[in-house]
Amino acid sequence: MNRIILAAVSAASVLSAGPCRAQTMRDVACSGTITMALQNAVSRSMDGDTVNIGPGNCSSGKISWSNKNITVRGQGKDVTTINFAAGGFAVTMTNTAKATWRISSMTMQGTASSDHVLFINSERAPAYTSGWRVDNIRFNYTGAVANDPIVGWGMTFGVFDHNDFAFANATWILFAGFQTSKGEQTWGSPAVDKVGGWYNLSLPSQYGTANAIYFEDNTFTARSNYNAFFDSSSGGSRVVFRRNVFTGGFLYNHWVRGNDLDAFQWEVYNNRFVGTAKWGRGSGEIPARFESGTGVFYNNTVTGYAAGNMVWAVDERRGVSGGETGGQFGTCDGSRPWDGNAGDPAAPGWPCLGQIGRGFGKTYAQITAGDKLPSLPAYAWNNGAQDKCADATAAGADCVDSVRIANYLSNDAYVKSSPHPNGEVDVVNGTPMPGYLAFTYPHPLVGRHGQAP
Repeated sequence: MNRIILAAVSAASVLSAGPCRAQTMRDVACSGTITMALQNAVSRSMDGDTVNIGPGNCSSGKISWSNKNITVRGQGKDVTTINFAAGGFAVTMTNTAKATWRISSMTMQGTASSDHVLFINSERAPAYTSGWRVDNIRFNYTGAVANDPIVGWGMTFGVFDHNDFAFANATWILFAGFQTSKGEQTWGSPAVDKVGGWYNLSLPSQYGTANAIYFEDNTFTARSNYNAFFDSSSGGSRVVFRRNVFTGGFLYNHWVRGNDLDAFQWEVYNNRFVGTAKWGRGSGEIPARFESGTGVFYNNTVTGYAAGNMVWAVDERRGVSGGETGGQFGTCDGSRPWDGNAGDPAAPGWPCLGQIGRGFGKTYAQITAGDKLPSLPAYAWNNGAQDKCADATAAGADCVDSVRIANYLSNDAYVKSSPHPNGEVDVVNGTPMPGYLAFTYPHPLVGRHGQAP
């Protein structure tokens, strides 16, 4: 392996880009302002190369790259500490073969930032991208980060593991799966078939596979009141939360609205949700609120929340009386060809497009021609206040399954556990999903790279 100090790249260090090319390590010292040295090292790196940031406390501006399978790593949390005040890392992927990058092993901090701390952009790739890893990072911001701290655009899959997140924003991590390469847009007034999210919705439902954004073995600790640790919007996403600790905040996703088809699939298991005075004690302060899509909640421990907040909240805002009446999709009232319109007189239009308890795998053309989204209820089981709920090996009392899926709004006719006239249900409590298998743990990307430099 070649090793290059800072940005001093000699002719001998620039090796052939062919299949026999050796990997190169570029060292950047963490002292003073390192924007130029770090960006130069990243810009000169090629697939397989590593940019190695030394120990110390330094500052940097935004660092960006496109279509490179490279690693940027420090020497560990609080060993390499970088102050980012004007944006952090911005990674763009327009080539599906160029998504196996990694950012690892450092503290990224500041009192505030004028742009994202991490921006992952896959919107112009010809299809979804996958293979990236963000790990062993302490994200530590005491003030607001403009435009949300961590943002992803386009359908992309990877893993966040062994990170510590601490922000003061209302929304911390936002993924929006609109795919511009497919003609989708989330701004202005696109035609209904061009709204962001149709590409995501056309992909099959896939539980227990690598095709999701994985959050595993992380901590999320609120600095302020009202913290949505995660949000999905503008095209939706597919996420897995497992073995994390969430303290003083909640998980969220948006509903189908305006020019936003939030096609959302979730798997939430083996986590600890801890309510605090910042979130969990006031009215409606629940551990999770999902307003579209489907998924599973199981084997989670939920403590510190007011008794009435011990629920996984769901709802359907486009349903009659749900409050969403405008935009491209309008009210789910039985008159829209993109809704299921299955003839439930108590819930006109049910099942609504993308609502809780519907599956994936259909295009706009198929749905509007009558080939509707399949039933795929959301399931919840083995969630409660005992430590054994999240960890069967923990000491103490056995898990009491007491945290159920419940409707957040008053339009229970659209999202319910009792059968609709055709016999289908939207949610199932207290019973494991038949045939469900979780993806291998740890995530293969974690096993391949290891946990630290």
